[in-house]
Amino acid sequence: GRASVCIDRDGAAYCALYGGSGLQGETIFVFSGSFNDPVLEWRRRPNPVPFYPFEADLDGIQIRSDRTTDLLYLVYTVKPDRYQGQIHIVRSADAGVSWSAPTVLSGNLCNTAQVTIGPAGELYVVWEDYEQREIIGRKSIDHGESFGPPFALGSINDNVSFGPPEWHDRSRANILENVQCMDFPAFLGVAVDTTSGSRRGTVYGVWAEHASGTVDPSPTNTVIESEPNNNFLQANTIAIGDDFSGKMVGTEEDTDCDWFAFEGTAGTTIQVSASVGYCPLEAPCRQLPLGFLLFCGTSETLVS
Repeated sequence: GRASVCIDRDGAAYCALYGGSGLQGETIFVFSGSFNDPVLEWRRRPNPVPFYPFEADLDGIQIRSDRTTDLLYLVYTVKPDRYQGQIHIVRSADAGVSWSAPTVLSGNLCNTAQVTIGPAGELYVVWEDYEQREIIGRKSIDHGESFGPPFALGSINDNVSFGPPEWHDRSRANILENVQCMDFPAFLGVAVDTTSGSRRGTVYGVWAEHASGTVDPSPTNTVIESEPNNNFLQANTIAIGDDFSGKMVGTEEDTDCDWFAFEGTAGTTIQVSASVGYCPLEAPCRQLPLGFLLFCGTSETLVS
């Protein structure tokens, strides 16, 4: 996965893909290809991206050819942690024989960069900014040698509600560094109108997001679970339709069991949805497996 291709004006193909190399770390490799009829022959180009530690991740790869100038652009995200990421760009003026040093374009909570070219050769790099909750772009009018200030292409709805209420509060943006159960927009696509029409030069973006945006559990029907409630006799009482949220306190992640009791009607289908994350103080949060067991009974002392 994580590959991108483009074709230059002479018909040469370029493929950029994520990979690793022995003990050196993670990187992006670039190959060029041309037809020696009827075979498309691929050749490894000098590596445009430095090696990063294996603990890091490279994502959001896109390679693009400017068919007017024959410049190659490669954008990608460097992610030292799951929800941290910087947008980087490198460029080549000699068909991938040599590459510029990476230029950092964004802050530290970004991903899914896309690169596109305007009708006058303007270069746009656009990405998702999780801290600003916006699709952010930067424009270059000198073929990627420098970039103007960030601009917002559009605001985005995310879902940060699978935790204590108000985790989505923008004033508490530092929470973003620790929450591991967020669901952000995806599949960003960007294009520029290069026609001679009235909208020439207009930048367009498309992405998938939560239609309702962030929805915290309602304070009128939210049950905050408490520890310890590690057996059914100590279960928190809830009603069908309630949201509930909370955190483990002084328990081990592989032995914690949270109990909730409710009354229902025989034959009724009940749907349960939840998300769980483990956030020790001394380490980044991480997503954990979550399982459900449903016990039915007719009293507090009879569970089957």
